[in-house]
Amino acid sequence: MVRPPRTEKPTTRDRIVDSAIALFNEQGVSTVTTNHVAEHAEISPGNLYYHFANKEEIIREAFATEATVYGDIPPLHETAADIDATFHAGDVTLTAVQAERLVGTVRGETLPDGTLVVRRLCVLPEARGAGIGRALIEALEVAYPDATRFELFTGHLNGAALGLYESLGYVRTGAEEIATGIELVTLVKARVG
Repeated sequence: MVRPPRTEKPTTRDRIVDSAIALFNEQGVSTVTTNHVAEHAEISPGNLYYHFANKEEIIREAFATEATVYGDIPPLHETAADIDATFHAGDVTLTAVQAERLVGTVRGETLPDGTLVVRRLCVLPEARGAGIGRALIEALEVAYPDATRFELFTGHLNGAALGLYESLGYVRTGAEEIATGIELVTLVKARVG
């Protein structure tokens, strides 16, 4: 999940959501508490609860950006347990850290046929444009030397992500409508060398 770049100083609410996204992608939804999010955002738990009643509200806010592009999307209705169910045994999460702050994450899952599925690339808005997403995907590909093929998907309106993936050698192989007006584009890349 991603959020658009800001032109103004992030609000406390923005910092809470950015921290939650980073922690969810790094540690999984079920292991992250609102206290963890508050600590990462460098605020008190009481301040967090002033803005959000619970973790599910934070999750819905995190997907609000995609909803502005696509309309009502399924993740707006997911619970923490639903998102946690997307983690699989054997998943590896890589992180990017700048000045002791988590600024990006990506997950990888291997399939029995030798495919590495790249999942949930996320870079904080203020860190975008510095090559972090590219470096995370390249590092994930290197971390799986036995993978023969790489696969990922993104929304059909996510031009920045599609451009990044295609510049890394991924090729569009199909699209599937997962909800009205929302298509997931599948991209693949064979290991070279």
